[in-house]
Amino acid sequence: MNTFIIICFVLISGVLAYYLYTKVNPTKKSDIKELYAEGLDMLVSGKKYSAYNNFKEIISKDSNNVMAYLRLGQILRENGDNLKAIKIHKNLLLRKKLSSYELIELHKNLSKDYYNVDNTAQSIDECKKILEIDKKNEWAIKEIIKLYKENNKWVEAEKYLNLYYKEFPDRKNNQKIALYKTHQAIEFIKEKNYKEARLNLDASLALDSENSLTYFFIAKTYSEESNLIYDKAMSIENDGLDKYNNQQEYNDFIKLAKETLSKSIPLWTHFCEISPNKSWVVLPLLKDALFALDRYSELEEILNKLN
Repeated sequence: MNTFIIICFVLISGVLAYYLYTKVNPTKKSDIKELYAEGLDMLVSGKKYSAYNNFKEIISKDSNNVMAYLRLGQILRENGDNLKAIKIHKNLLLRKKLSSYELIELHKNLSKDYYNVDNTAQSIDECKKILEIDKKNEWAIKEIIKLYKENNKWVEAEKYLNLYYKEFPDRKNNQKIALYKTHQAIEFIKEKNYKEARLNLDASLALDSENSLTYFFIAKTYSEESNLIYDKAMSIENDGLDKYNNQQEYNDFIKLAKETLSKSIPLWTHFCEISPNKSWVVLPLLKDALFALDRYSELEEILNKLN
């Protein structure tokens, strides 16, 4: 009986002592909160060295403070020490029971770390991990779009632009989607894949029929394709037109080259009509095309119309 009373007394005394300690003395937790708030203020004020020391002190008092580690890595990254920042942030991945907020902030920082060392693929991957946690995370979606655009991966950029509009339908902008499709077409033009380029440009026009850039690039596909066909004709001519069937093939290629080039004329003309201040870009092309097609008289007519 005496033993039981002693145990109860010890327990009650311990609880009372803890209660009095937490009431009378500032707690460790409140100290850390103050240090963290000070550290953030210092970061905003540009006092990174002082902020770094604050976050280091927090970690010395509470080694489980994930946010302090994140801020340490952030300061290192902003000071150009990207590899150390990556190391600090990657070590946090080994921790269990991170909250959703902490995980999102961790992957966000890692994305920025990898971007700074030109590892775009890993930077995008970190953003995608954020979307696995929060599919509507605006920062992650916009960052993926930005990174794909910087690397001329316009198909992927459009995919995530459409995802963004799916999550935020009130912000949908068809002109922006059209522009992305035009950029996709430009990449196909570089590869001399004119058919795919025109498919994207037609889709772009369906979304925004007044974008002069689209008309310029459709005309460009026909002009460049015409040059390739004309080169085939020249190759046959160099081989000798007196050879069997060479004359007919040569004539067919010349005819096809002219037909293809002629498709660019109304497109360049329309470009000038809707963007007269940029007409200087296509007028030389228009003139050369008309001369190549023996349609000299039309140039004066087009110029008068534009005037």
